[in-house]
Amino acid sequence: MSVITEWYVRHSYGYVIVESERDTGHLPLFQLDSNFILHSDTFYPKCYAFAAVNYHQSYITSIGDGSLVLNALIGIASPEETASFRVFDYNTSSKFYCLLSLRRHGYCTSSCI
Repeated sequence: MSVITEWYVRHSYGYVIVESERDTGHLPLFQLDSNFILHSDTFYPKCYAFAAVNYHQSYITSIGDGSLVLNALIGIASPEETASFRVFDYNTSSKFYCLLSLRRHGYCTSSCI
């Protein structure tokens, strides 16, 4: 009998990572860290922002090297530039279907989770 491993996008120590629920030592915290509120058209039309459930005013953002991190948007210059994503493509036959692009300076570049 094979065991199916569920993988989730979550934040951990400020970084956004993909991790298995089975690898966690603290399931309640893992469940909070892997839940985000999807906001549409928050900063730009047809773009999405992902707010952490357990950190007030903290969103998934992109940093200079392309890594995705969790940041409080208070005090960040132009937060809409790093916290806005659009769905570029997806595959409904797979659980791993989210290909996102980051809006920067009026155009979108690839940033995948």
